[in-house]
Parts: sequence; structure tokens; C-alpha cells
Amino acid sequence: HLEHEKITYIESTIKRLILGTDMKLHAQHMAQLEALLPLKGAAKQEHVADVMVIGVHAADIASICKSWKIFETWAVKIFQEWWMQGDKEKKHGMEVTPSMNRENDKEQIVQHHSRFITKMMLPFYEKWADVFADKQQFK
Repeated sequence: HLEHEKITYIESTIKRLILGTDMKLHAQHMAQLEALLPLKGAAKQEHVADVMVIGVHAADIASICKSWKIFETWAVKIFQEWWMQGDKEKKHGMEVTPSMNRENDKEQIVQHHSRFITKMMLPFYEKWADVFADKQQFK
């Protein structure tokens, strides 16, 4: 039987982990990783909650690290989600968010993913690897 305090902590942690997968926080995660670079040992340990959130974000966007078949499946799902959002924005008379315009972006999937990988994902995973360089045991 957990104490109320522990239940509240667990609930808030789970919420933070889930909300941390929002891509609007990607730049914030990059800044947090940058801040972790010079830290060692106990100093880095103080940021374990941030690392957990960033780690779940890393797992959430990891389809680019999977086999082509899995990556392609997720790429299609992502664009379907984006285009549904763009359709809703258009329906409500809003400016359609870049990459979310079904008519303009349907033929640009390869270019969008190439930019996404090279401009956002590669720098993210390189920074992640740098933060945990002392933990890597590839020899």
C-alpha cells in the first residue's frame, strides 16, 4: 500500500514523461542535454528526472533508428496525423502549419524526412551520445 505522497509523485512523473514526448519541447531537450555535458557523477545524477523525460522522448522519436520497413510505417502514420491536423487548421480558417498541408506536402515526404533526420534527429542523438559517452562500451 503506497503512501499518498508516493502515489502523487508517481502520477506526476508519469505525466511529465508523457508530456515530454511533445515535439514542441525538442529544443528544450537539446538545451538540457547541452547543460548536462559538463556534469559528471553526482552532479549529473541530480538531473535524473530530466534524463528520464529526454530518454522517453528519444524512444518516442526512435523510428528513424529502426529497419526501413518499421521506419516507413511510422513515417506514413506521422504524415497522416500531420495532414489531419492541417485539414482541421484549414477547416477552421487557420494558417496550415508547415509540413501539414496535404495538397502541398504530399509529394515532399522524402525531403521532409531527410530534413527531419539531418537537422533534428542526428544532432539530438549525437548530443545524447555525448552526454553518456562515459557509459558507452563499444569496443
